[in-house]
Amino acid sequence: MSSTRNANLTNNLCGAGFAFFGFAVALIIGLVADNGFVTIILRGLAVLVLFYILGLALATVGHKAVEENFQAQADVVRAEENATAEQEAQSEEENEAEESKTENRASPAESLVQT
Repeated sequence: MSSTRNANLTNNLCGAGFAFFGFAVALIIGLVADNGFVTIILRGLAVLVLFYILGLALATVGHKAVEENFQAQADVVRAEENATAEQEAQSEEENEAEESKTENRASPAESLVQT
């Protein structure tokens, strides 16, 4: 739940950032072009809305890409950890098997002592 909330907050902040950037650029371009006040404000508001939608879309795509990449990397790490654990378990079994073989084999001196 918290992850979704953070993602929505991030998306909204990204959308707002794009919107304010677009609005500022539209105002500057309108002033440089010597447009009227109403024209500058209306075009600025239109750009504000369009850039907010663009920012939301880009943030959503970016969030999905990062999330998928993180999941893929986590899967790789888990697979490596599992392989390492299997190798360690296999080597422990081999060591135990060798130890039991050496324990079962009595040295000649030990067999003489036992008789």
